[in-house]
Amino acid sequence: RADEPMRGEARLFLPEELMWYLENATYKNGAKVVEKSNIGHFVIEKPRWWESVWLYLVMFTLLMTCLSIYDRRRGKLTFAVDIVLGVVYIILLAIVIFLTYFSIHPLVGWNWRLLVVPAIHLCTRLIYILR
Repeated sequence: RADEPMRGEARLFLPEELMWYLENATYKNGAKVVEKSNIGHFVIEKPRWWESVWLYLVMFTLLMTCLSIYDRRRGKLTFAVDIVLGVVYIILLAIVIFLTYFSIHPLVGWNWRLLVVPAIHLCTRLIYILR
């Protein structure tokens, strides 16, 4: 239900929608509910190129690719990177599991498909390490 479009009064949850409805609302005698509104519309600024998430994702991917190529040519694995990434991954997975299964979010709770991604990741990681 969380990804269904909002209709009717449910749209008043959004600040811009509530502002628009209040500006256009009238009493039974035709007088406006809000005489004057000085609240501007929300403006989302485009981030600068160095603030983009995609830049850091590409840089991280290139770093991991270069490290993997270096490890393959050397014939050894860099376990420090694996340990750090594994700990970060486990912490993020624990947060996602907690937010999904133990917190009260009735619209997005109990999604068992979230456990498929870590299982696939861990299996491929073990295959890579054990080869």
